[in-house]
Amino acid sequence: MVKHSRRRATRPVVTRKSSTQKKFFKKTPHNDADVAKVWNQRKSRNHNMRTLGLACDVNKLSRATTEPKLAIFEVPQPEDLEKVGTNARRNPLAEEKQRYIAKLIAKHGEDFDAMARDIKRNVQQFTATRLRNMTAKFLRLDDKHRAVPIPARLRG
Repeated sequence: MVKHSRRRATRPVVTRKSSTQKKFFKKTPHNDADVAKVWNQRKSRNHNMRTLGLACDVNKLSRATTEPKLAIFEVPQPEDLEKVGTNARRNPLAEEKQRYIAKLIAKHGEDFDAMARDIKRNVQQFTATRLRNMTAKFLRLDDKHRAVPIPARLRG
């Protein structure tokens, strides 16, 4: 067996050596002589591009130009407003869920604890609270959204 040496009580001090390379500012090369004349090395790239009349960030330019400008004469017509008000909403409770909850209501009425314990009809094992919420949503449905009729046990 190898004898393990004892761990040091203190850690060794590490000093970082200063960089031996000369730090200098690299000039940006330009292929165009006209740009090289106007370019000021002391100014930022964004400022130099602005003095040349160019955009440094293309994304900012596209955001500014793509914003739709509303003309004074573009007023929504009443026909357009009627279409906006009658947008078709999706069904609040799917047809499958409606059949599921209707079977449970037909068997148990409003006894949600019994619904939750029924393993034959409540195969998804919904809790009593979840079944209560589903039943309330099922009863609030409009005729155009209701695919399954309300069971006779609950109607009376």
